[in-house]
Amino acid sequence: MIGILSLAIFLYAISFNLSKFGLLYAQPIFFIGLRFLVSGFIFLITVFLQQKSIFIAKKDIWLFVQVSLFSFFLSGLMFMWSVQYLSSGKSAFIFSLMPFMFAIFSYFYLHESMSKRKWLAIAIGFAGSIPMLMGTNQEMGASEWVSLWPTVINVLSVLCYCIGIVVVRKLVKYRGYQPNLIMGMGLFTSGIALLILSFFTEGLFPVDFYSPFLFIFVLLVLSYDILYNFLYATLLKIYTATFLSLILLVSPLISSIIGWLLLSEKISWTFIPMLVFSIIGLMIFYQEEQRDHCSNT
Repeated sequence: MIGILSLAIFLYAISFNLSKFGLLYAQPIFFIGLRFLVSGFIFLITVFLQQKSIFIAKKDIWLFVQVSLFSFFLSGLMFMWSVQYLSSGKSAFIFSLMPFMFAIFSYFYLHESMSKRKWLAIAIGFAGSIPMLMGTNQEMGASEWVSLWPTVINVLSVLCYCIGIVVVRKLVKYRGYQPNLIMGMGLFTSGIALLILSFFTEGLFPVDFYSPFLFIFVLLVLSYDILYNFLYATLLKIYTATFLSLILLVSPLISSIIGWLLLSEKISWTFIPMLVFSIIGLMIFYQEEQRDHCSNT
């Protein structure tokens, strides 16, 4: 199981580097749109093979639209724009804040309980992120003022993703849908919308170098969208999502090292307080989740 955990961490980490590599050969909206379309189609095919049909109740269509809009269309659009100006490690770190953001949205949207220790854990996690979030991106050639925008947009992409995932949780927990169906529909429909947007803003098939683009694209789809998600679903049967988020905190460091070796990105000192505070925050959050689980059982 340690081997599966290690492989999942590595695949998650390199997905940020592969996204940056892909932008060297294709326009961002087209790249993410095509990726979502192909990944969504694969998810839907697996659902159809398992269930022999795909059904969505009329009353739930709006919820599926929200997943597609927030978790994929808006989140993917903002991520691909911002990652052009951020290092791989910084982008990976911002996504590591997702458990804290998800807990906040679940509290307000699903009315889930939050103890004082969980609020403390969230505060500690965000406190460690301040040096990283406020740091500029001079290594990408941006001015100090302009360099703040990619960070803000990247954070907004994570916020949008979390909003959509809260809706996914509602569809799974209260409406009985399979996660693969929800994710497949969200990816596929948002992929179509993004490709339409790409056609009007970037042109028809805006790829500069076809061979390296196809290699990066296929590698990203196979390694992250298929293999990583399969491994993550497998690990969720053994570990909690919070524990896996704690383990995945290693990924920003791995992304930074790969980015330094292959993309000439700089490794910032702000990773040190970020890792320390985030680990402490998630450990407190995980302990509180375990306590809640024991009290419920």
